[in-house]
Amino acid sequence: MTWQEIDLAKIYFAEPDRLRLLAFCSGFFILCLAAWILRISLRLKRTSGSRHPVFGTWRFWFFLIASTPFLIGAFAKPFTTKGLTVAKKSSVEAIFIIDSSSSMFLKDTGWSRIDIATREIAKLISSGAIRPGDRVALFLAGSIGSRRYPFTKDLDGFADQVSKVKRPKDFNSFDGIYWSSDMGEALQHIYQRIDRQDMADILGVEGWDDNWKPRVKANRFAILISDGDFFGNLKDNSQGLADAQKKFSQSIGEFQKRGIEIYSVGVGTARSIPLVDILQDYRAGVDYPPSLADELKDNFSMLNTDTLAFMSSATGGQGPFVIQSVKDNSVIFLSSAIDKYRSKSLEPYLQQEKRELWPYFIFVALALFIAGLGRYFALAGVVIVVIAWIAL
Repeated sequence: MTWQEIDLAKIYFAEPDRLRLLAFCSGFFILCLAAWILRISLRLKRTSGSRHPVFGTWRFWFFLIASTPFLIGAFAKPFTTKGLTVAKKSSVEAIFIIDSSSSMFLKDTGWSRIDIATREIAKLISSGAIRPGDRVALFLAGSIGSRRYPFTKDLDGFADQVSKVKRPKDFNSFDGIYWSSDMGEALQHIYQRIDRQDMADILGVEGWDDNWKPRVKANRFAILISDGDFFGNLKDNSQGLADAQKKFSQSIGEFQKRGIEIYSVGVGTARSIPLVDILQDYRAGVDYPPSLADELKDNFSMLNTDTLAFMSSATGGQGPFVIQSVKDNSVIFLSSAIDKYRSKSLEPYLQQEKRELWPYFIFVALALFIAGLGRYFALAGVVIVVIAWIAL
């Protein structure tokens, strides 16, 4: 394909997201134009023998601005092809966080809240919102943040781990994990785990390096599915509540530092539900000690969208999307969120002939830059570009 055969209507950019930089060019042009107009309006009146060029030294800046869009265009990898093109989207890194505290075992939505959480994640995989090539990680957030599955591209293995997250078979091993929700501590555990895996991926070593600086990745985000009831068990402990809220805010700040935006899904109803209702499907004396019912009877839980909204807005994400019954579906909301982190690129369909156009963009930018230096430089620039164009 020669340059004479190039169809200007079929110029594509392999990295179209990079064209967003053009917005800076328009802003810079408006700024320079305003400064030039101000200079014209404030200059002295013309006298006999004096020269008042329209542009003067400003010509260089205007030509420099004119050349910048072509440099940005070259950076976006322009090309043309005789046939069709296909759009491809890059992979993402999704961190899934499921609240695994006791309030998530309630069935005020028809199913237990935690079963709805796993269902929503499974639907993201089956619908193709999470696709081959993506990296996914799973964390449970109860009184501690337990890493269930580190970043992986094995979607089948990930789906299997998600399916194992459910209500416990019994509550005989009463170790306190289920009966509190220290989300601040859980989030701290999560971002530290992510840092360690990033360190292992980049440095190839396990452990911790004190000189390590957290990485910000443009395609990484978090999805939290929870009832938002993080501090209900501390209502009678003012100091404990203050400490937990402080830890919570600090952990959110660490997510901000890493650029991890949180998209939240709230599961539950606005009714205050007694935690003792969890035991309705279990047998006293067999599946749980009878004393447990007495300990839970004065504790209640309800959906708290305020905490979820704070987590999302503070980190730059969105939410919460609220699920109050088994019929509600968060897939559209979450799929749209995931798609924001996929950069788009264009490629020729199959093995069609592809012509790279970035050299032309570079030469046009060079010609404009040289033209801004003066008339003789401009003539030389035109000659250089014409010769280069013919050679290409």
